[in-house]
Amino acid sequence: MSQPEVRLLYINIDPEKIDPDTLNGWLAQLPARKCEQIGKHRHHANRVQSAAGWRLVEQAMQQLGFNDFSLEAVDFNSPHKSGSAFPADFNISHSGHLVCAAALAGGRIGIDVERIRPLKSNVMRKYLNPEQFRQCEDDPDRFFDFWTRKEAVVKAHGQEGIARLREVELQDSKAEFAGKTWYLTPLQLADGYAGHIATDIPVDRVNIEEVTP
Repeated sequence: MSQPEVRLLYINIDPEKIDPDTLNGWLAQLPARKCEQIGKHRHHANRVQSAAGWRLVEQAMQQLGFNDFSLEAVDFNSPHKSGSAFPADFNISHSGHLVCAAALAGGRIGIDVERIRPLKSNVMRKYLNPEQFRQCEDDPDRFFDFWTRKEAVVKAHGQEGIARLREVELQDSKAEFAGKTWYLTPLQLADGYAGHIATDIPVDRVNIEEVTP
């Protein structure tokens, strides 16, 4: 019997280039309560990223075989769980020009992508152990490899927030957190970005598709 498969959909576009009419078209396909939440974002780019992420969730869930999936079933106060009628988990991440949604049946999933950029050393030290920080002193971009692995695990576990990132113990392609083993898959979706998926079960493969907005 094959192991579960992850469905990952993403777009790569400058959110500032999405005009208001296009954004309104995306919003028209979302539940009113989600549109209300998105409307509270101060910046146009954030509204675009959120609307696009939830549209990608719907497509990813349907690709998993849940053809009747609807965003009406989603608890938008949680990054997880589509409702009891759809035994699957999903998660969203966006940074810079990337917006991603990943879905998995039968397990928990978290995804994190980050645009690689300069950071102050005190930020790195806050979330890494001494050995990880030492590696980042030699190669600052390495921070985003550590960060996306930790963040994906924390997001897969639930709404813990970044305060617990230091508790994630990284072990090559696995991690230990909250008494569980998490399985890590690296992502290379675009130049200048780091990313990882974390799941609580081994997955056979990650099916990745770039979507045209």
